[in-house]
Amino acid sequence: MTSQIPDKLHNDSGAVDLNGLRLYGVLVDAPERRHRWRGEAYESAAKATPDRKCTCTALWRGHVSVYRLTADGTMTLEAFEYPFHRGRDPDPVGECLRGDFWLMLSRSFADYKVYVPFRDGRIVVDRAQWRFETDDGEFASGSEFPPGYEQPKKLNIVEKMRRERLAKATATLIVRADASLPLADYTLYVDRNYAGPAIDRGVAGLGDNSVYIRMLPGSHTVTLRQGREHRPDRLVSNTLEIQFAENEQVTVRATLVDATLSLQVQTSS
Repeated sequence: MTSQIPDKLHNDSGAVDLNGLRLYGVLVDAPERRHRWRGEAYESAAKATPDRKCTCTALWRGHVSVYRLTADGTMTLEAFEYPFHRGRDPDPVGECLRGDFWLMLSRSFADYKVYVPFRDGRIVVDRAQWRFETDDGEFASGSEFPPGYEQPKKLNIVEKMRRERLAKATATLIVRADASLPLADYTLYVDRNYAGPAIDRGVAGLGDNSVYIRMLPGSHTVTLRQGREHRPDRLVSNTLEIQFAENEQVTVRATLVDATLSLQVQTSS
């Protein structure tokens, strides 16, 4: 889902520090269920009236709610704004939220959430009653996270998949070359995919002109190409097919002789 624009929250309360956190919802049920918990939205008496022809994929609801946390710890819905409806003024509201509810806060749309409770319409200052989303889909008590603590950034799906892959990648591919073939000017492809983000340069004991990449056990193809631009005259090596065993290290030597770029397995252990 496209990242959504958050609501606005003005904090006039000196009792709680919400700096760096954005408001992504006001909910009525406690965050206790795992994984797909979303929570039921707080229903205000006032209703926004967005023009559905003036919406955007970054704001499916069509409006931004403007809230104020007052000095006495109550929450007021001040207005509805319509940022994609040019020329339209905000709708003033001035409604005080009542009962028990939770603020769903986060540094960004896809990041870990912090849930701050209100009881009888007033914010709960005791952090032990706050809830912090954790990486395993659970919710930890705020008492485990002292004031000033910053949750780690939530990994996006690409980075999460990369780390999961690295955890299973027990084999190692090393590619080395002499000074006449600077590997920094060449691109490594593994299984016909660009391997750049996964590469580490400068293997200990082999000098700067070497690279290595963690590999999953099994059969993989390795190819070296000049640069990343697709031009007709760029050099492309032969393609090696290598069988990697668990915890095996394979070293491939790259050479450039008479405008021929070659890869050859040098050692394995």
